[in-house]
Amino acid sequence: MSIHRSVHRFSTLIVILAFLMSFLALTTPVYAATLFVDGVLGTNAAGCGTAPGASACQTITYTLTNVAANGDTINVASGTYSETFNINKSITLKGAQAGADARTRTAVPETILNVANLTSPIGLFVDNIVIDGFTVQSQFDNGQAGLYSVPQHSGYQVLNNIIKNNVMGFYFNASGAIQSVAKFNLFKNNNRPGAAGGNGIYEDQGLKNALIDNNTFIEDTTPPNNANNNCGILITATVAGVVANVTVSNNDLSNANAVGVLFALADTVSVTGNTFENGEFNDIQILGAVNKATISGNTFHSPIRRNVIVVDSTIAGSPGPNTNTVITNNTFNYNAGTIDTSNPGGFNTPAIIDMRSPQGTNTISGNTITLFGTSAGGGGVQLFWRSARHRYRQ
Repeated sequence: MSIHRSVHRFSTLIVILAFLMSFLALTTPVYAATLFVDGVLGTNAAGCGTAPGASACQTITYTLTNVAANGDTINVASGTYSETFNINKSITLKGAQAGADARTRTAVPETILNVANLTSPIGLFVDNIVIDGFTVQSQFDNGQAGLYSVPQHSGYQVLNNIIKNNVMGFYFNASGAIQSVAKFNLFKNNNRPGAAGGNGIYEDQGLKNALIDNNTFIEDTTPPNNANNNCGILITATVAGVVANVTVSNNDLSNANAVGVLFALADTVSVTGNTFENGEFNDIQILGAVNKATISGNTFHSPIRRNVIVVDSTIAGSPGPNTNTVITNNTFNYNAGTIDTSNPGGFNTPAIIDMRSPQGTNTISGNTITLFGTSAGGGGVQLFWRSARHRYRQ
């Protein structure tokens, strides 16, 4: 009897131990790895990527496909990498200048993603991807960008990158489930010929819960490349409801493009704290079907060659009326002698604010307008407002 009980207890103990071991195996955390890529010293082989130098993998593509897992960080050494890839894992990809503000850094070792003559951009295809500290350049393929994020996912962070000499810079789409951020980047000369070309940041597939903050936009103004200039930031859509809660803040668009910032078919957007100067056309354009656009705290500088802020749904191709626009606490400094009265782009004499046929409750308040010099054309500064219901306080 005692032997039977002992065997029973021993069997029970074995079962309990087996259960505990299985539980521990399931609950033991899998720690994220730090991996390394070196285009000169590395080798694409089993076991690569564990350390810098000779132990590194040679290409980013191999590391992503064969070594990396969700949550990993990949450190890419300085040098030029002529490859393009789609990132299908939630990883952090760091170049040699990770953490160094791309707007101000000078000639230092860069990790260059050279996508020249490649048929696709670098693609962000899952949630929570970080791209930090690279130069992304020379995407000349028609309709392609240096970087592309898909609209089905979010949580993208594009930080501290120089994005230059592409058809367009960053094709920025996101679902909005997690905030996506583009910050501390330099967008330069992204106006090579091609569909949707001439835009630093472009979107037309959907963008929600996004922050575009503290970037600099510079475009090539020399012929023939200046013929391809479009917008520093262009956010639009083909259907309603896919663009919402987008903030454009604290960016330098002093030499951005023909238009600094353009929104169309969007809901609840903000353009705040930005600097505009030397644009070729309009600084901010709310093209149509935009509800709750807030334009506040921006600074606009001389000269006037075009309208400064345009909220106009009467332009050909506009998707519908704009509603509930707020323009407040902006600062305008302009040389009246530079006003161009030649009716550029089909508009009337250039105006500080040109608002046409808005709907809902629209407010202009608290703005400061400073003019100096004498108007050469006599057009001066005009405010156009055609609305059944509005508030105007200046």
